[in-house]
Amino acid sequence: MWEISGGTPPYTLTLDGASVDADAESATVLCPDLPEGAAEAPATISAVVTDAAGGAATASAAYTIVPPFHGPLFSERTAGVEPLSLTLTALRAECTAGTLNPVVWRIKGGTPPDTLTVDGAVVDADAERTTVTCGDLPAGATEAPGTIKASVTDAAGTTVTASAAYTIVPPLPAQSELGGPSLHALNWLKWDRGGVGGSPPTTGTWTSACRCQRYLVRWRSVGTDTWTTDSLVVNLRQAADGVIFYSLEGLDEGPTYEIAIAKVRDEIEQETPGALLWSVPVLIAPVSPLSGVEVIATHDTITVNWDPPPVLKRLEVRLREPRTYRSDQREIIADDTSPDHVVFRDLRPDTWYSLHVIVGTPELAADAMMRVRTGAAPADWAPLPRGPQNLRTSVTHDSVTVAWDAPYAGADDVYTVEISHSAWRDQAIVSGGVTTHTFTGLFPARRYWLAVTHSDIASESVGVPIRPQAQQAQQAQPLRLALSVERAECTTGASTPVNWTITGGTPPYTLTVAREPVAADEGTTTVPCGTGGPRQATIQAHVTDGTGAMAAAAAAYMIVPPTPAPPPPPRPARAGPRAPPPPAGRPARAAGARQA
Repeated sequence: MWEISGGTPPYTLTLDGASVDADAESATVLCPDLPEGAAEAPATISAVVTDAAGGAATASAAYTIVPPFHGPLFSERTAGVEPLSLTLTALRAECTAGTLNPVVWRIKGGTPPDTLTVDGAVVDADAERTTVTCGDLPAGATEAPGTIKASVTDAAGTTVTASAAYTIVPPLPAQSELGGPSLHALNWLKWDRGGVGGSPPTTGTWTSACRCQRYLVRWRSVGTDTWTTDSLVVNLRQAADGVIFYSLEGLDEGPTYEIAIAKVRDEIEQETPGALLWSVPVLIAPVSPLSGVEVIATHDTITVNWDPPPVLKRLEVRLREPRTYRSDQREIIADDTSPDHVVFRDLRPDTWYSLHVIVGTPELAADAMMRVRTGAAPADWAPLPRGPQNLRTSVTHDSVTVAWDAPYAGADDVYTVEISHSAWRDQAIVSGGVTTHTFTGLFPARRYWLAVTHSDIASESVGVPIRPQAQQAQQAQPLRLALSVERAECTTGASTPVNWTITGGTPPYTLTVAREPVAADEGTTTVPCGTGGPRQATIQAHVTDGTGAMAAAAAAYMIVPPTPAPPPPPRPARAGPRAPPPPAGRPARAAGARQA
């Protein structure tokens, strides 16, 4: 056995110069002859592996060449030359409870013939091997030790004993979600390789030589007691998408069968089916492929005719173009008026197609498959347009709307619209005469690829690069609000203009100034100045954008009292008798002046 890791598959493997299958479980090589007169000799097996990239690696395994024995493990014996001895080996180090464990032995010395017992049963001492039943596992235990005991008595009456140890393990878990055939697994039973417990087991056929799992599949007609059992070994490296298939082609049409599977560690476990855990059986009534299938091809059509079966529940005809791996399919639910043909139109001339005619139910189906080639195009033939026509787009900062025209009149009206960027993609199926679609939630200034695919057999697509408007990228900036008051001093009872600027964030905006809602786009409003003064006052504003982000700002000013009114003008003097003029030589004095 071998294990290959790393490199680039597929691998090419040679053992002692002979090519072997690198994916096989194991291979055999011929041991060389023992040198004359030698009791044993060393030997080596050499292996070379080469991968698809030309890399190579080597390995070797050593063993000992010994002379031939009587039977598999018996040597030539001469009476009285060696003392009697017995060795015992259990070939399964781990043995499922209740299943069989092969046992081999080697008897040396003593005086033949011998009487051999293994686990209390007399067996032929010259036989190749025998089997014993592995013990039961205690309730709740995940493993338990097991021992096989043997004794041999030779012709001289000498008796020796030996034992072999192994581990008792529970049966592998029952397979879950066993599925009958479907239109995606024609005439094949299928199941998930993981089953209960996740990954496959690490014992039994799951080895370094082959990452394989062994299954037993059994079936019987409903109402009968006899099971038919088959063994299946699956290389899990080759199990596509983790799904395993088993062909049901050998079952006769007519009876209903119940089918179940079980995982096993070794092929010998099929001899004790009662010790295994089996899946819940599925009921299957096989059907035969449709008869009388006839195909007629022109340069741009393929017509499929068939003989209606006596009982038909479902029929599906698929046509696929291998070049594109796209397919067209027609499903027919049969009744008394069911057609006996179908026509695929508007195909490519001189092109190979794969045709499947499938009959059955969703649980079981039979498939008739063939390859068909359309004829050469006539000289006056003009190809129909392929793919959506007149593709056009309308792009905003975070969305794109795409529209198109049908490729030709009467074309199937099912389209796949897909937008992608790096590893991200989104798609939609558009039908029913609709030829437009909008993708939203895009990132500004990011490059995307937009494609529209027509879902006919040609499956042509048309694609264009798009880029949302870069000028909207400022919306990703933080929301900010700036506020100012036009009047640094405002008289009690008057009003003052207030101005603001909003930047960043995501429109639309909701704005309040001095606790009153205002239109955010106006940019200005008036606010009452307040009363009292002189004192300092503040106007506060709050804004919320379309995403719920908030920002606030404030502006200060002075409230001042009104300007005082000017004093009234002085009153004019009253008219009255004049004072006599002062005597000559004496100065005049003001009225009301007192004499000193």
